[in-house]
Amino acid sequence: MAKTSIIYGIIFILIGVIAWAVTGMEQATALIPAYFGVIVLILGAISLYKENLTRHMMHAAMVLVLLGLLGSVGGLFRLIGFVFTGAELARPIAVYAQSVFAIASIGYLYAGIRSFIDARKKRNENQ
Repeated sequence: MAKTSIIYGIIFILIGVIAWAVTGMEQATALIPAYFGVIVLILGAISLYKENLTRHMMHAAMVLVLLGLLGSVGGLFRLIGFVFTGAELARPIAVYAQSVFAIASIGYLYAGIRSFIDARKKRNENQ
């Protein structure tokens, strides 16, 4: 899961940097996914090099990404509403960035939950 965290950390950073660049590098809030990404990447790197901390680092990363998902899922709902109703989006770039971040967060959380389940099964088999 440590390598997955590093990969997703990079993805989150790219989402934030691309959104920031598209907004003309004027909207600092576009970098929010990048901030999450830096922390997830750091937690993944710590987990990779300090195996005794893996469980704690991955749980911390999962909580962080869950908070990111809760903060960005509104953009995903607005995008879905736009697709079905055609209503105008007030800040389309923000909605797109939030939607991509929310979808990536869901992917990360799914991978993490699968990893936790697999680790629990492995631990139970070894007992």
